[in-house]
Amino acid sequence: GKSPHRKKVNKYSLDGIFIETFDSITEAANSIGGKRYLSNISASCLNKTNHVYGYIWRFANKINNKEDFIFRKKKERKKRVWK
Repeated sequence: GKSPHRKKVNKYSLDGIFIETFDSITEAANSIGGKRYLSNISASCLNKTNHVYGYIWRFANKINNKEDFIFRKKKERKKRVWK
């Protein structure tokens, strides 16, 4: 079946410049040293963490907008500005 590990993954430089595509998170992890890197790359793909191992990782099937590279921390609430 289609496991999440089979999703294509794009690798970007820290300024959002596309570098290469991998066929899976596993392949991306292997490219930088093995399976132990899987979960962190996965977290980056899901935008839970911005960049890991010096790169930004995103699922390739998603259209990546510029905003996708600006990491939004979960807890960050917009401060209300009183006008």
